[in-house]
Amino acid sequence: MKDFNQPKNLIILGSQGAGKGTQAKLLAEKFGLVHLEMGEILRRTIKSQSVLGKKLEKIVYQKKELVPDKMIIRILSQEIKQVSFKKGLILDGFPRTVEQTEEGERVFQKNKRSIDKVIYIRLLEKESLRRIAKRFNCSSCQKSLILGRDIKKAESACPFCGGSSEKRIDDTPSGARKRIKIFKKETLPVIDYFRRNKILVEVNGKGSIQEIFQRIIKKIK
Repeated sequence: MKDFNQPKNLIILGSQGAGKGTQAKLLAEKFGLVHLEMGEILRRTIKSQSVLGKKLEKIVYQKKELVPDKMIIRILSQEIKQVSFKKGLILDGFPRTVEQTEEGERVFQKNKRSIDKVIYIRLLEKESLRRIAKRFNCSSCQKSLILGRDIKKAESACPFCGGSSEKRIDDTPSGARKRIKIFKKETLPVIDYFRRNKILVEVNGKGSIQEIFQRIIKKIK
């Protein structure tokens, strides 16, 4: 790999609750990358209540299904175009299907970028569900909040801005199980795809945030 002082483009994958967002933020800070989190981008679009946002709301919150590939690619392309080529990026939560992978590679190529490494955080389903149960969002600043770490109670105020904490609509037990099932069916083949292309690094997702972070650093260096 080139030195991380040069622009890099990383992808981080894992099932719900694996800690992708947390690790992506740490990597972005350490290596000066722009963090593009597809989940946050979709939630922001839904909150806008635009025509696209209303369509996404029905798919994600009501049907609890994956967003169609064409819609995801369209949104991703717009986001990547806004990132200066002088900056590397870390893509969190994309791709989720083999079709998205192939289209995503074309988006990278059009923007004169290459996918340098794909990080896969492995986590057992039981642990994923346990973590999801503790996951909240701030209704104001939209930061992710973890019960027992960021907030003491479900009704506690956000420690970052004072806003109210709320459970994600798609983080119900049934919704979480459905998304994990979709991950196994749709996204594990994506991981195999990157493994065959020899750019995949795998890390155990069990342990503290710093333990997992150090495992990632060791693997990508």
